[in-house]
Amino acid sequence: MLETTLSGLLIAGVSGLTVLAYKRPRGYAKMHVFLRWIPWVVLFCGYAWNMDITFARYRMLPFIAPDKSDASIAYVEMHTISFLWLMVGGLGSSLYLSFLRNLPDILKEEQNDTTTKSGSPH
Repeated sequence: MLETTLSGLLIAGVSGLTVLAYKRPRGYAKMHVFLRWIPWVVLFCGYAWNMDITFARYRMLPFIAPDKSDASIAYVEMHTISFLWLMVGGLGSSLYLSFLRNLPDILKEEQNDTTTKSGSPH
Protein backbone atom coordinates (compact mmCIF):
# COMPACT_ATOMS: atom_id res chain seq x y z
CA MET A 1 0.00 0.00 0.00
CA LEU A 2 2.75 2.44 0.94
CA GLU A 3 4.75 1.59 -2.19
CA THR A 4 1.71 2.23 -4.38
CA THR A 5 1.06 5.59 -2.77
CA LEU A 6 4.69 6.68 -2.98
CA SER A 7 5.03 5.62 -6.61
CA GLY A 8 1.85 7.51 -7.48
CA LEU A 9 3.17 10.63 -5.76
CA LEU A 10 6.51 10.25 -7.53
CA ILE A 11 4.85 9.94 -10.94
CA ALA A 12 2.62 12.94 -10.20
CA GLY A 13 5.63 15.01 -9.13
CA VAL A 14 7.69 14.09 -12.18
CA SER A 15 4.74 14.79 -14.48
CA GLY A 16 4.08 18.12 -12.82
CA LEU A 17 7.70 19.19 -13.12
CA THR A 18 7.78 18.14 -16.77
CA VAL A 19 4.64 20.14 -17.61
CA LEU A 20 5.98 23.13 -15.67
CA ALA A 21 9.33 22.99 -17.50
CA TYR A 22 7.54 22.76 -20.86
CA LYS A 23 4.85 25.40 -20.34
CA ARG A 24 6.66 27.80 -17.99
CA PRO A 25 10.40 27.51 -18.65
CA ARG A 26 11.30 30.70 -16.76
CA GLY A 27 9.35 29.58 -13.71
CA TYR A 28 11.04 26.19 -13.79
CA ALA A 29 14.44 27.85 -14.16
CA LYS A 30 13.83 29.70 -10.88
CA MET A 31 12.78 26.47 -9.15
CA HIS A 32 15.72 24.54 -10.63
CA VAL A 33 18.13 26.59 -8.53
CA PHE A 34 16.73 24.79 -5.47
CA LEU A 35 15.57 21.52 -7.04
CA ARG A 36 19.02 20.60 -8.35
CA TRP A 37 20.29 20.11 -4.81
CA ILE A 38 17.56 17.71 -3.66
CA PRO A 39 18.99 14.54 -5.32
CA TRP A 40 22.41 15.23 -3.83
CA VAL A 41 21.00 15.85 -0.34
CA VAL A 42 18.98 12.60 -0.57
CA LEU A 43 22.08 10.76 -1.80
CA PHE A 44 24.15 12.13 1.08
CA CYS A 45 21.44 11.24 3.61
CA GLY A 46 21.25 7.69 2.21
CA TYR A 47 24.99 7.25 2.59
CA ALA A 48 24.90 8.69 6.09
CA TRP A 49 22.06 6.30 6.99
CA ASN A 50 24.02 3.31 5.73
CA MET A 51 27.17 4.35 7.54
CA ASP A 52 25.29 4.97 10.78
CA ILE A 53 23.52 1.61 10.73
CA THR A 54 26.76 -0.24 9.96
CA PHE A 55 28.74 1.74 12.52
CA ALA A 56 26.11 1.11 15.20
CA ARG A 57 26.29 -2.64 14.56
CA TYR A 58 30.06 -2.70 14.89
CA ARG A 59 29.91 -0.61 18.06
CA MET A 60 27.36 -3.04 19.51
CA LEU A 61 29.26 -6.15 18.36
CA PRO A 62 30.90 -6.78 21.77
CA PHE A 63 27.45 -6.90 23.36
CA ILE A 64 25.94 -9.30 20.80
CA ALA A 65 26.07 -12.97 21.65
CA PRO A 66 28.18 -14.96 19.16
CA ASP A 67 25.20 -17.11 18.17
CA LYS A 68 23.22 -13.92 17.31
CA SER A 69 25.93 -12.44 15.07
CA ASP A 70 24.29 -13.71 11.87
CA ALA A 71 20.99 -12.18 12.93
CA SER A 72 22.65 -8.83 13.53
CA ILE A 73 24.26 -8.93 10.08
CA ALA A 74 20.88 -9.77 8.53
CA TYR A 75 19.30 -6.86 10.42
CA VAL A 76 21.92 -4.43 9.14
CA GLU A 77 21.53 -5.68 5.57
CA MET A 78 17.76 -5.40 5.82
CA HIS A 79 17.89 -1.77 6.96
CA THR A 80 20.55 -0.40 4.64
CA ILE A 81 19.85 1.12 1.26
CA SER A 82 21.52 -0.44 -1.76
CA PHE A 83 24.48 1.57 -3.05
CA LEU A 84 23.33 0.89 -6.62
CA TRP A 85 19.84 2.29 -5.96
CA LEU A 86 21.31 5.37 -4.30
CA MET A 87 23.59 6.06 -7.26
CA VAL A 88 20.96 5.35 -9.92
CA GLY A 89 18.33 7.40 -8.11
CA GLY A 90 20.61 10.34 -7.33
CA LEU A 91 22.31 10.58 -10.70
CA GLY A 92 19.14 9.82 -12.64
CA SER A 93 17.19 12.50 -10.80
CA SER A 94 19.96 15.02 -11.25
CA LEU A 95 20.24 14.30 -14.98
CA TYR A 96 16.48 14.51 -15.44
CA LEU A 97 16.25 17.86 -13.64
CA SER A 98 19.08 19.19 -15.81
CA PHE A 99 17.32 17.88 -18.92
CA LEU A 100 14.17 19.75 -17.88
CA ARG A 101 16.22 22.91 -17.32
CA ASN A 102 17.55 22.69 -20.88
CA LEU A 103 14.21 21.64 -22.43
CA PRO A 104 13.41 25.09 -23.92
CA ASP A 105 16.77 25.17 -25.72
CA ILE A 106 16.30 21.63 -27.00
CA LEU A 107 12.83 22.45 -28.31
CA LYS A 108 14.07 25.67 -29.97
CA GLU A 109 16.80 23.74 -31.78
CA GLU A 110 14.27 21.12 -32.89
CA GLN A 111 11.87 23.81 -34.07
CA ASN A 112 14.67 25.56 -36.00
CA ASP A 113 15.60 22.26 -37.66
CA THR A 114 12.03 21.60 -38.83
CA THR A 115 11.53 25.14 -40.19
CA THR A 116 14.80 25.00 -42.12
CA LYS A 117 13.88 21.66 -43.69
CA SER A 118 10.37 22.70 -44.69
CA GLY A 119 11.45 26.13 -45.90
CA SER A 120 8.63 27.95 -44.14
CA PRO A 121 9.00 30.06 -41.00
CA HIS A 122 6.26 28.14 -39.16
